[in-house]
Amino acid sequence: MRDLINKAVGKNMVIIVLLVVVIISLLGYIVYREAGSLREQGVITVTSYVSTNVPVTQITTVTQATTVYKTSTITSFSNYTLTYTTIYKENKEVGVTDALNRTLIFDKLPEKIVVSGKGARYLLDILYLFKSAPKRVLAFDVMFKDDPILQLLEPDLDKKAVFSGTPTVETLVSMRPDLIIMKSAFKKDGDVYENAGLRVMYVDPETPQGFFRDLINIGKVMGEENRAEQIAKFMREILAYVNSKISASGVERPKTLFLYYSVKGSTVSVKVPPSGYLQNVLIELAGGESVSKNIPGGQWVEVNIEQIINWNPSIIFVATYSSNPSPTDVVNKLLNDPMWRDIDAVKNKRVYPVPGLGYAWDMPGPKWPMFIMYAASKMHPDLFKEFSLRQFVIDYYSRIYDVDLSIAEKIATYDLKGVVS
Repeated sequence: MRDLINKAVGKNMVIIVLLVVVIISLLGYIVYREAGSLREQGVITVTSYVSTNVPVTQITTVTQATTVYKTSTITSFSNYTLTYTTIYKENKEVGVTDALNRTLIFDKLPEKIVVSGKGARYLLDILYLFKSAPKRVLAFDVMFKDDPILQLLEPDLDKKAVFSGTPTVETLVSMRPDLIIMKSAFKKDGDVYENAGLRVMYVDPETPQGFFRDLINIGKVMGEENRAEQIAKFMREILAYVNSKISASGVERPKTLFLYYSVKGSTVSVKVPPSGYLQNVLIELAGGESVSKNIPGGQWVEVNIEQIINWNPSIIFVATYSSNPSPTDVVNKLLNDPMWRDIDAVKNKRVYPVPGLGYAWDMPGPKWPMFIMYAASKMHPDLFKEFSLRQFVIDYYSRIYDVDLSIAEKIATYDLKGVVS
């Protein structure tokens, strides 16, 4: 009997030892996994589409939702769309090279960020691409507090500190921000801020290359560099998609006029973007030939109707940067103006408004890839027969802001007001 008991105890001890080894191994793996992959931990939602022949079509079902330990890749034009929410470490040294080629080193992530200067609205849109924006954005111009898009992205918008216009150095010092983000064109103001001991990072997103640089830099200071890389990848896929469609077809690039129709009081002026302006670049990327791309000048160039008749563009895109008149108002006016009737674009009713109610899609914020898709669909309708502007915009906003489709639809509805797809 004693031998039987000893044998049983011996077997049990072996089993116990094996269990202990397995448990210790599992705990070690979990600790290793959690410690080593915190920056990549997230939730992936996979959404199925009806067709893969066009960039975006009608969304049908959500096929999978699961927690994983590796950040997903956002794919643009495939069976599945991946979005995610990512958790990031807060305390780390960050280094960036800003738009003025200055190296900035932060011993920890800036916790309080202010956006200042002209163009702040679309710079805010870049910041709100990141989930940490609501807790990091400290203050902005008071005019943005009623913005419907920011209200959807920022639950505590009414609690943010505000200022009017370009803030004084005294105002900013009293707020004690960790970082001020502003365009490089306003370095004169930035010098005053820096002389008072404030940190300034300059951006200059006036070209696609500049935009991507600034997007990555802002992603770094927000602690979400991986997120910035994914958004940049998604946007570049849109550019590559449009380029591949146009290049493969061998279609002719139509002569295209980007028109800024300005009304101040009783004075009307018609302006075009000179060489180097983003609007010319976007027209070219969308498959057109911008008629003003070689005009010299550092500001919008005013032109007369004789010059436009001489160009005789096949396509015209109209921006007003105003709601009164809106781009659609001006489109209707031009289509019925006897002075414009001999221009090909007017004769063939190929005059289109530039969308964007918060700010126009040709501006250097996160919206310009949408303008490329929109413009390409108008210039080359045969190549984009299945394109749905509204559905594309909903999908685009859901991806870049990582929000539910219901919220993306509200943003799209607001941004597309007055624009017929």
